[in-house]
Amino acid sequence: MKKKMMAILLGALMLVGSIGLLAACKTERYDVEIFVYDFTDAYVTTVRDALATEFGKTDLKVHFNDGKNNQGDQIKQIKNALAAGAKMLIVNPVNDVATQEIRDEVAKNSGASVVFFNKQYASYEYEKNDTLYVGSDLDGGGAMQGTQVAKYLIDNFGQGEEDVTVKAMVLYGDVANPDARYRTFTWIQSANQMLKEFNEGDTTINPNQITLAINFDIGSENPETGADVYPVVTAGGVGSEWSSSGAIKTINGIGKDNFAAPGVDANKYSFVVANNDDMALGAVEALGELAKQVKILGVDALPNAVAAVKDGTMLATVKQQGDLMAKALANIADKAVTKDGDKITVGSLKDALAATDFADAAYADKDLKEGLPTGSQYSAKPGVVRIPYLPL
Repeated sequence: MKKKMMAILLGALMLVGSIGLLAACKTERYDVEIFVYDFTDAYVTTVRDALATEFGKTDLKVHFNDGKNNQGDQIKQIKNALAAGAKMLIVNPVNDVATQEIRDEVAKNSGASVVFFNKQYASYEYEKNDTLYVGSDLDGGGAMQGTQVAKYLIDNFGQGEEDVTVKAMVLYGDVANPDARYRTFTWIQSANQMLKEFNEGDTTINPNQITLAINFDIGSENPETGADVYPVVTAGGVGSEWSSSGAIKTINGIGKDNFAAPGVDANKYSFVVANNDDMALGAVEALGELAKQVKILGVDALPNAVAAVKDGTMLATVKQQGDLMAKALANIADKAVTKDGDKITVGSLKDALAATDFADAAYADKDLKEGLPTGSQYSAKPGVVRIPYLPL
């Protein structure tokens, strides 16, 4: 009798164990899989938080994947999600050139669709592949930075008798990123245009000349090679682009002795223009007390950067509307995805976009300013949604 009871008990335990094992092995299904290039990126973290908030307003269940700045690992994550049945993918690629490879993987899976954000691949035809891209206006942030640089110079040196030359440098970020390139082009272009108008104005009112000195060829196909343009890469390179740690290493490498307030020494850097706030804040930390003399600008309007502008350790930042980017992505997914029990169906992304407020002309892709090399690669692309910057 005891043997029989033991056998029954053992069988029951094995059954419970098997059920537990099956439950543990079962892959949880999500309505939307979101892939972020690197969770440590300060700005992209604000977008990720905004995405969680916006999708919380829908009935779509989302899952975030950290690419850890490794494109190979992100591709594996995407393949695994597709193999598990994912149909709606939202991807912030590690490298913009991986857009085609990612789309090819999605295309192998019937009914699956992808929307890219924050990193645009120039030669990719988004609408042709029923794929969308949502990102910030390529040249708007740089134009606002340039206006701030020129305004500061004119306000502070415009009434002097002597000519003034100030030297500027760029904390560039990722050399392959189009946003970095166009922000850099446009801030220099905007600043120089304002200074040109000032210098050619009435000399009885503005007798002196103000010159912005920066070694950067605006007509070059490889502007990041200019002597005053610093890509920002820490030891090893992995995860360092766009980072405060990379900026600190760059500034320390140049040496604080090579920085001075505008108008003090034309051979020293007086302006540090960073392509994001994280790098700008790294410059603030590296320069220490000098940060209130050297003029530092960033992009993103991160809370710490806004605070730095208020306390005078940064001259300016520009708001990149990550919250609006997240709203566009969530709205598109909500319009595209249909749920029927556990079954997920994704309709036309083009039609989904048309059903949102982001189909409005205010967000349509448009031609970039004249004079920018390779501009035609990014101009007026169907299937691309542009989120405007805001000045602070």
